[in-house]
Amino acid sequence: MGRQKRQEILQELEKHRGSKVVAYLTSNRPNAIVQMKKDILPRFANLVRTAGKHRKLDVFIFTQGGDTITAFGLARL
Repeated sequence: MGRQKRQEILQELEKHRGSKVVAYLTSNRPNAIVQMKKDILPRFANLVRTAGKHRKLDVFIFTQGGDTITAFGLARL
């Protein structure tokens, strides 16, 4: 699925839930699987900050695994 289609789906989700959606997606393509690593934490924190103030914020994460401390850090944000 291409980026534009993913963006459309996330926008539909925002409209349906009446929220702002912040998403972190990693690749699951054969021979190009990406797992989350700690370098995403500052970028994700900045993304959440720049999302602005919203009554509801939904976080959507898709990953094939990776560093468990990173997952804990994402959850704490």
